[in-house]
Amino acid sequence: MLPHSGSPGQRVSISVIIPTLNEEDWLGATLDSLTNQPEPWEIIVSDAGSTDATRRIAETAATIVSSDIGRARQMNAGALAANGTVLLFVHADTRLDPNAFAAVRRALRNPAVQAGAFQLRFDKAGFWPGLYALCARVHWHRVVFGDRGLFVRRTAFEAVGGFPEVPILEDQMMVHNLHLSGAFAYLPIPATTAWRRFAAHGPIRQQVRNLYVMAQFLLGRPPHKIRHDYPACRQVSQRS
Repeated sequence: MLPHSGSPGQRVSISVIIPTLNEEDWLGATLDSLTNQPEPWEIIVSDAGSTDATRRIAETAATIVSSDIGRARQMNAGALAANGTVLLFVHADTRLDPNAFAAVRRALRNPAVQAGAFQLRFDKAGFWPGLYALCARVHWHRVVFGDRGLFVRRTAFEAVGGFPEVPILEDQMMVHNLHLSGAFAYLPIPATTAWRRFAAHGPIRQQVRNLYVMAQFLLGRPPHKIRHDYPACRQVSQRS
């Protein structure tokens, strides 16, 4: 349960929701990045049947919710179990800045703001990580994905029906729906995410694949068909 902190209207309560599937190598650092955030908050790990140490790591700092596999399903299940007035969805390999919660609360002082995301940063230095992170700084909702962290008022989340339960691009569909529902805040605070997909497949090859998938989506191809062109689809493994 969320810790109490004064009157109900005094401070925004935040529920952090982390979808996991065999994330023992990354989850600990993500949880550590949350422990010094200002209260009130809670952490919910929505796990899809991990067979490694993920659940054991999660139970040290979070409430664990079991879910069917699929990141959208997991995040919706976590949201259903959450108590906060604001839902903050964070990938298991993404670390938040110590000032992240304070920045979210400042943004939400504007009643028009319904949702927002952090600034993308990778955990690896170099030309390609720097270039890709720089490209994502444009204030355009089509370059906002889940690896940046996504916060949303619970009322707005419920109004749009949660994450569409599709096998891929659920984060982009949600961001688009939220962008239509009210002001979307682009925070200058970084969210540091793993470079692992680019390291595994090569920075150019992975980015070409990402651009191809996004182009297909913007041209109207449905996610369940796009997934067949994306071999590492998160429906099968969240290590994609």
